[in-house]
Amino acid sequence: MNLSECQALVTGGAVRIGRAIAEMLADAGCGLAIHYRRSADEATALAERLGGKTRVTLVRGDLSSAAECRRIIDESWRSTGGFNILINNASVFHKDDLASATAEKLDAELRVNFLAPVHLTRAFAEKLCPELFGAATDAESGQAAPRGKAIHLLDRRIAGVDVSCVPYELSKKMLAEYTRQSALELGPYIAVNGVAPGAILPPRSVGEGTGDPVRDWAGPTPLRGPCGPDAVAAAVRFLLEADGMTGQTIFVDNGRHLIR
Repeated sequence: MNLSECQALVTGGAVRIGRAIAEMLADAGCGLAIHYRRSADEATALAERLGGKTRVTLVRGDLSSAAECRRIIDESWRSTGGFNILINNASVFHKDDLASATAEKLDAELRVNFLAPVHLTRAFAEKLCPELFGAATDAESGQAAPRGKAIHLLDRRIAGVDVSCVPYELSKKMLAEYTRQSALELGPYIAVNGVAPGAILPPRSVGEGTGDPVRDWAGPTPLRGPCGPDAVAAAVRFLLEADGMTGQTIFVDNGRHLIR
C-alpha cells in the first residue's frame, strides 16, 4: 500500500499508542478519521496539529454497542469519502482475577476489546467489498494487492497466561483468533493482521513511583532497549505497506512474550 493514497480510521486515536499510530499515518500522507470517546480535548489538539500534514476528521463514539460501532464506520466513511485502512486500537484494561471478574466486568471488557473490533471490521468490509456480502458490484476481481487493510492491537499476553487480568486477557486472545479467522474470510480483498505490544506505556492506574515505571511493570525482557509507542506504530506501518501478509501477529514487547 502507498499510504499517501490511503484514508484510515484509527479507534482510540487521540492518546497513547493510538496517537502514535495517527501521527505515523499523517507523516506518511494518509488521510485520517480519528475516533475518541472521552478524550475530546486531546483529539481536537491532535487534529489541529496534524491538519497541516493531511486531512483529519474526528468521530466520537462509544464502542460498547454494535449499533454505535456501525454509526462510527458510517460517519467515518462519509467524512473521509471512503477509507481503506481500519486500525482497531481502542481498548479498556482492568486488573481483575477470576475471583473478582464479575459477569458485568467480563461483559464490559469483551464488548470493547473483542466485540467492537468484530463489529467494526464487518461494517468496514461491507463498505469496502460489498460483494463478500452478496451485493452487486462493478469492482474488478483478481487484484494484485488487497483492497484494504485491518490491523488489530492485541497484547503480548496472548502468548501466555496472566491470572491478574482475566477478562482483559480473554478478550485479547479472542481477538487474536478473530484476526486469523477474518484474514481467511476477507481475503483477497482485505488483509487482516495484528500487533501485540508489551509494556509500551504503564496503565493509567500505575503511579509514577521510582525508577522506570514501564520497565518495572513490564518485568524481565530479553532486550533492554526502549520500546515505546513509536515502535508499535512502526510495526503497524510495516504491515500496512507489506501486501503479502495476512493473518499474522507481530509482537512489539522486547521479547517479553518468550518468558513464561
